[in-house]
Amino acid sequence: RSSRGIQLMWRFLGRLLLVPIAFVLALAVAGTVLALLGYEYFAEMTAMPSDDPAEMLERWATMAEDATRLAAYTTGASILPAILLVIVGEVAGIRSSIYYVLGAGLSLAALPFVMDLGASGDISETARAALPTFATAGFAGGLTYWLLAGRTAARA
Repeated sequence: RSSRGIQLMWRFLGRLLLVPIAFVLALAVAGTVLALLGYEYFAEMTAMPSDDPAEMLERWATMAEDATRLAAYTTGASILPAILLVIVGEVAGIRSSIYYVLGAGLSLAALPFVMDLGASGDISETARAALPTFATAGFAGGLTYWLLAGRTAARA
């Protein structure tokens, strides 16, 4: 009987170590995907030709402002939904890849819209353009977490 208790204790300690490590790695993957795809978006925007230097300067200023706001919101506002997603998944013993992939993708995809609604009251073209980038980054992060820890979540 004590052998079963020791096994449970070691399993709990293993989860206690695995879950935060998997979470941090999933955040790193999502951040990397977001940075790479975001870079591609900004590179595409700056490659559009313009003969008017004022227009190019305005375009650069708008992109810099958008990038700064997105970075600030991404680091702060996306952590809480991700933590809640992991806690619910672990407590409920959810092992479904769809739960982690879609949950992370949807929570990260909502971020540009939430950011825009808070700032201006309407949804900008930048937020609409950022949707696939943020969703893809969330999907990648959710898949990473599921592969490392979610698929072995303890059954409730």
